[in-house]
Amino acid sequence: MMFILISVTVLALIFGAILGFASIKLKVKADPIVEKIDAILPQSQCGQCGYPGCKPYAEAIANGDVITKCVPGGRPTVVKIAEIMGVDVPAMDDVAEPEEMVAFIDENMCIGCTKC
Repeated sequence: MMFILISVTVLALIFGAILGFASIKLKVKADPIVEKIDAILPQSQCGQCGYPGCKPYAEAIANGDVITKCVPGGRPTVVKIAEIMGVDVPAMDDVAEPEEMVAFIDENMCIGCTKC
């Protein structure tokens, strides 16, 4: 019985060391520009830009996509992203500024998705 306990402990330590080494050696480096752009975006995960969330849109911007797709962020967000990317602020004639809206929430039907 004691032999089994010691064997399992030794195996756990060996596999733990291997996983710890692998997590350091195989770590994926994040793009700092993507992180900066993602921090500027409104994090509403609304999908109005055509991406499922702000992080995928930030990755697309870093890879060359248009920076004027974020409707909730509006012009101030586009200006900040243009500064980070080092490009001129594009004309935003086709993008309307978001209007102030009020959401009325029926608490009995709310599932917490934050789409409102």
